[in-house]
Amino acid sequence: MYFRFHQAILQFRFTIVEEDHCVYLKRSDIKFLIMILYVDDILMASNDLETMKDIGDASYVLGVKIYGNRSKRVLGLSQKMYAKTS
Repeated sequence: MYFRFHQAILQFRFTIVEEDHCVYLKRSDIKFLIMILYVDDILMASNDLETMKDIGDASYVLGVKIYGNRSKRVLGLSQKMYAKTS
């Protein structure tokens, strides 16, 4: 399954990040799109809102809570729930 995904995403002019083969990058002079694949989850980030359909902010990825405040330009991660259950 991964190989089919990999071949398909390369056709959209993404490149794989050699340091981590779960991360793909597509960029032009000033725009970028980062796609992170983990099992059956995909997390995407971009500086180009026109390229991406806004399906809302990510709230959790791999058990890590993502929080932020756009107006204050703050982005944070928390493993508080993980620490409580361990």
